[in-house]
Amino acid sequence: MKLDLVLNSHWKELKDTHPGVLNVTVGEKWIGGVNTHRPAITVFVEKKLPLSEIPAGQAIPATVDNVPTDVIELSPKTWTAGRTSMSELHPEDRKRRLGLIPENPPLLRAVKPVPGPASFNVDWRAWASLIQDQGN
Repeated sequence: MKLDLVLNSHWKELKDTHPGVLNVTVGEKWIGGVNTHRPAITVFVEKKLPLSEIPAGQAIPATVDNVPTDVIELSPKTWTAGRTSMSELHPEDRKRRLGLIPENPPLLRAVKPVPGPASFNVDWRAWASLIQDQGN
């Protein structure tokens, strides 16, 4: 069965019958911090518990329709927004950078051509640069 069909058939059941499930999606199976590159149904939970602490019938199954599941604990929600170069801008400059479409947009400049089809043998550093503040 195709992975998206398995997900569509079981996501509601996985979310509704297993406490602490935050989301269910398609992903790849990870074992011991190593990506196996095998398709899996990824189940995000608030807290990952040992099987011995999970009430009967509430554990995420190891497979769903012969597709492995991967349970991933999301970090506690401790992140808070702080000051950034964007938050320090004047409101008009911030508006301009966050999607204001000017009435007379400038013409786009031509980009340097890429050297043939994508390849792992190409040193892409010659064709890309670090992220930079593009200003207004």
